Amino acid sequence: MSDVDPAADQARRSDSSARRWPAGTRVVLALVLVLTLVAVGKLTGLDRLLDRERVKLLVESAGALGLLAYIAIFSVGQLLSVPGLVFVAAGILIYGRVYGAGASLLGAVVAVTVSFQIVRAVGGQPLGAVQKPFMRRVMAQLDARPIRSIALLRMVFWLAPPVNYALALSRVRLRDFVIGSALGMLVPIGIASCFFDWLFG
Repeated sequence: MSDVDPAADQARRSDSSARRWPAGTRVVLALVLVLTLVAVGKLTGLDRLLDRERVKLLVESAGALGLLAYIAIFSVGQLLSVPGLVFVAAGILIYGRVYGAGASLLGAVVAVTVSFQIVRAVGGQPLGAVQKPFMRRVMAQLDARPIRSIALLRMVFWLAPPVNYALALSRVRLRDFVIGSALGMLVPIGIASCFFDWLFG
């Protein structure tokens, strides 16, 4: 049986990959990527065109693949900085309060994870090496209690794309990111479902 810790092995591979480019260069590349995606959303008008009614039509037109279409549109929208509330509202509108809340949570977790993975692939994890005292305290808290810290961030900032980007550039593990994001978004999505008529009527 191998004594190699899979998590440690993955971290070593990630560190080796990160050394191919200086940390500063990777941060700049990640910033350029994010700004390009936002610009694409603005210039194409998708940030305005993707409203809950249009998302509903697109999903319903996909037939049996509707849920997959919903998750894919949600993920693209998150990358282009379309407000996440649009997709949550569309999910509840399409599937009803209970199933819609479940579909919205699934779509939200996949969407933020896609953003996280793309930005990490480009930018690496440079925030984990920052030595400034304030950032060290923030990173220490994130390292010590990653799931709780991410859940609290999600409860406050919900689907805000900058949260995805900052966490992607930190040392937080993908597993902790997914679990923390899912737990943190349970409350706001539940509230959106319960008070749908008042919020979106």
